[in-house]
Amino acid sequence: MPNLVVIAKITAVEGKEEQAKAALLSVVEPTHAEEGCIQYDFHQDLQKPHLFYAYEIWESMAHLKAHGQSEHIAAMKAKTKDCIVSSELSFLNKI
Repeated sequence: MPNLVVIAKITAVEGKEEQAKAALLSVVEPTHAEEGCIQYDFHQDLQKPHLFYAYEIWESMAHLKAHGQSEHIAAMKAKTKDCIVSSELSFLNKI
């Protein structure tokens, strides 16, 4: 089975980009240590700095689901409840 690629579009409240960025970056290191994580990076839009994108590669959907239930993701969600407006996930397979 091919690896699961996830692209997440994350929209921050304009003016709270730095708060959102700090919270997002706080989960990178613990996520890299998770079983099944192949790649996990955040990117910020140069023209619209309130938009962030995560590029993730996971061994499986089960690994991604475990990631979503991790303590560091729960903590990040709590930190961003007033600075993240929305997030949209796309699940992809390489063709």
